[in-house]
Amino acid sequence: MAPIGSQGKVIHGAPVGDTLTLFERVQAFLNAMCDDAGNGFGSNLIRDGHLVLTSARLIPTPSGPTSVLTFELTVHDFLCNRMGNLHGGATALLIDVTTTCALVPIAKPGFWQYAGVSRNLSVTYLRPAPMGSTIVITAEVVQAGKTVCTVRGVVTDKKSGKVLSIAEHGKISIDPPMKDEEEERKEKVRAKL
Repeated sequence: MAPIGSQGKVIHGAPVGDTLTLFERVQAFLNAMCDDAGNGFGSNLIRDGHLVLTSARLIPTPSGPTSVLTFELTVHDFLCNRMGNLHGGATALLIDVTTTCALVPIAKPGFWQYAGVSRNLSVTYLRPAPMGSTIVITAEVVQAGKTVCTVRGVVTDKKSGKVLSIAEHGKISIDPPMKDEEEERKEKVRAKL
């Protein structure tokens, strides 16, 4: 059963299984981030095609697979501060969304399928991203345990390759507990009574 948000709406999880490519799974999750009316916080960045997923990779490591996603975005005026640069809050929003999506390639039922909620988000701003420039956001899962994970985000200027900001995003899982087979069998027996 899917988690329910504070407004009584079902929270959509990452698609799992082998029917979609990694890229398609992440794109489907991104699209589901917009609520039914398309008005979720920051959903215009996704719905209007500003934030574009460019690659999704699954990388084997000794402690299990990790994922790396890459996104691009052209810095538009509605994302800028009064100096004409990408606003720090907009940067944090973009990092929140992209690092959350980085959990999708490793998700499975009961393991980060709902991509969790933020416990901390730390962004260090190094250089401005001027209006009109294109930024590249790379999101990489550093560690994902059963209930806590850490994801790294790096924002670079597409043209120069210079790092503009770096981030660490800690999340807590909201996946509902998985029923074991014995519990499911007992429930079926009780349902028949």
